[in-house]
Amino acid sequence: MGSIFKAIMNSIINDLQLQSLGDLVPLNIQFDRESVLAELTPMQDQWVMYNSSKPTHRRTGLSLTSLSGGVDGHIDLDSLLEYNQRNGTQYTEMSFKIPTKYWPELPSITKPIEPYAPYLGRSHVLRLDEGGFFPPHRDLGDSFRLIAFFNGTPDDLGFIIDNQKKFFETERLYYVNTRKAHSLFSFKNKNFVLVLNLDLSSESVNLVQQHLLES
Repeated sequence: MGSIFKAIMNSIINDLQLQSLGDLVPLNIQFDRESVLAELTPMQDQWVMYNSSKPTHRRTGLSLTSLSGGVDGHIDLDSLLEYNQRNGTQYTEMSFKIPTKYWPELPSITKPIEPYAPYLGRSHVLRLDEGGFFPPHRDLGDSFRLIAFFNGTPDDLGFIIDNQKKFFETERLYYVNTRKAHSLFSFKNKNFVLVLNLDLSSESVNLVQQHLLES
């Protein structure tokens, strides 16, 4: 019982440390936009629908990690909450740790985030076309999220957290407090977004703190 209590307390402390940073926190990790787009171009026919039960949401993805290393998007490009409810399963963000073929094929994305590789769970590049969106929702559980916007700006990609529109810098990695209600709306085609889910541990939290833009 003591070890379980300690683990719970550590998780709470780690989570509070992250939340104290803010809702959208810039890190000192950046990507080269032109290189990223050049590497994504040959994959234009390989995008898989994100949450196939909601095709009108106009979202597709490329899995950087998955359950078995496959890229068919099964489960990892779905709503885990909805999938678990439908199938009686208990997948979490950290169930999807195996790198896919896209990991070495997208070095402009994966090289800058190599320090985070040991802590990564479900991670992917999303593509939102004009009218694509994620409605307001919260992401809970023992993980946290880092994101980057590769070619969208606040003018053509609306990102709202806790009813506030957020302004971000293209090509920069951010910590996002997704425990708060958040939504995303695309006003153009080919808005690419990197989504990384990480294990909530003292090591991963310390890494984020080391990479804060202001530090």
